[in-house]
Order: sequence, then structure tokens, then C-alpha cells
Amino acid sequence: MIDMAKKIDQVEMQESVQSEKEILEYLMDLASSLRSSGLLDMIKALADNKNDILSILSREAAEETNRRFLDNALIMYLFVSSLDTEMLTKITNGIIEAINGAKKQREHAGLSLMKINAMMKNPEVAAGLRVLFAIIGSLGGGNGGDGSK
Repeated sequence: MIDMAKKIDQVEMQESVQSEKEILEYLMDLASSLRSSGLLDMIKALADNKNDILSILSREAAEETNRRFLDNALIMYLFVSSLDTEMLTKITNGIIEAINGAKKQREHAGLSLMKINAMMKNPEVAAGLRVLFAIIGSLGGGNGGDGSK
């Protein structure tokens, strides 16, 4: 009975050693990959110079222009990430086409009120104008483009 328990312990010990060996091999492979890619040197340099890096980061983050930049970058990130990807792609492509077509538009005759009115009957143009009016309204301190405050 005692011999059986010893054999079970030996088998468990061998399995444990094998598992630890696999973990060590994996870690060695990971370290080798990090070293060959140059990331290991970068991580080591960051760790070696962490106090200097933190000092520079805190000093730069305390400057007003950098703080505003970070705040604005976060706002832009939140804005862009909240948009539907398909819609943002359409908007971006539309802006590119409008900019590239601006020269051609200058060659056309001016816009009369009747032409503008006819253009506004197009649902996509009307929707775009509503968005622009909402943006203009928010810039003026209103809460939307419907003219209300």
C-alpha cells in the first residue's frame, strides 16, 4: 500500500516537472522572440530609466498645452468611436469628393434660392443640413439645430 502511494507521488511529481518544463520552454521562447524583435531591449530600457521617464511624463502632462491636447484627443477619440463606421465612411468619402470637386463647382453658375430650395427637397441634402444646423446651434450655445435654446 505504501509502495503504491509512493508510485502515485512519483507519477504526480513527474507530471508536475513536465508541466513546469513546458512553462519554462514557453517562457524561453517568449524571451527569445522579444529579444529578436527588439522589444526586450526596449522593455529593459524603460525599466532601467523608469524614474526619468515618469519625471518627464509628469512634467509634460502638467503643462497646459499638453493637458489641453490630451483632453482634446480624448474628446476626438470618444466622438469618432461613437459614430457608426458605415456612416463615418460615407461622410469621409463625401468630404473627399466635395473637396476634389470644388473646382468643378466653381465653374457652374451661382446658386439661386430656387436651386437651393430644389436641392433641399433631396432627403440626403436635408438630413445633412439638419446636422449642420445642429452643429451651428450647439456652437451658439443652443441645444440643437431646431432654433430653440
